[in-house]
Amino acid sequence: PIKVQVETIRPQEVRSIARMPGTVRSVLTATFASKVMGSVLEVRVRAGDRVKAGQLLVVIDSRETEAMVRKSEAGLQEAQMALQEIKKSIEAAEANGQLASSTLKRYEQLAAGKSVSPQELEEVQVRQRSASASLEGLQARKQQAPSRIEQVQSDLNSSHALRRYTEIRSPFHGVITQRQAEPGALAVPGMPLLIVEDTSRYRLEVPFEERRLTSVKGGQAIAVNIEATGLANLKGIVSEVEPSTDSASRTYLVKINLPANRQLRSG
Repeated sequence: PIKVQVETIRPQEVRSIARMPGTVRSVLTATFASKVMGSVLEVRVRAGDRVKAGQLLVVIDSRETEAMVRKSEAGLQEAQMALQEIKKSIEAAEANGQLASSTLKRYEQLAAGKSVSPQELEEVQVRQRSASASLEGLQARKQQAPSRIEQVQSDLNSSHALRRYTEIRSPFHGVITQRQAEPGALAVPGMPLLIVEDTSRYRLEVPFEERRLTSVKGGQAIAVNIEATGLANLKGIVSEVEPSTDSASRTYLVKINLPANRQLRSG
């Protein structure tokens, strides 16, 4: 007889380790561009500068927008003055209409007693109808005046908005990664001027092979090493698995959130 060792077959978990390269990216990156056309007067930051939320970064020539604001303000003032004039004219027209109506009543009484001629009565009637028509016209203009003021106010608000677009401010704390404009350059709507990234949140973007995609899922913890900074065994959490594959490399991009660390940098 031969002595043998017997083992009971049972399922158990086997740890599989796969090492894959990735790239550190900021979770929030913003490209600043102008919404108006104009010459760049100032660029107050350079690549590598840290900025705060609300900090003024770029100033664009605002002379044209300032002219639009002044024109809209003048139009609003004119419309408001026109409304006041209409109100005064209505008061005068109402008084004139009351006088014309009372005069007409007296003439009708006199006409009943044959004390005035039909022509005189007709002239008074015409004046009364003219006064009524004038009052109705002024009241119609008064009803239209608020719409005119609202339209001019809207134009003024648009002008103020355009003026704000000539000053580009940072929406969050971060660092300038690229400066793509210099003073004197022409800022065109949509043309990138600066790129800023949030330095408080980073993630690792890793291309996963198709055959390994089944081993990763949202919320899973993954160990991350950043050799360039000496950081090891950072606990990353899978935040997103892009549903589409790269047709050239046949890989899926997996995004892994990293814990906050001042040594992390994009790239």
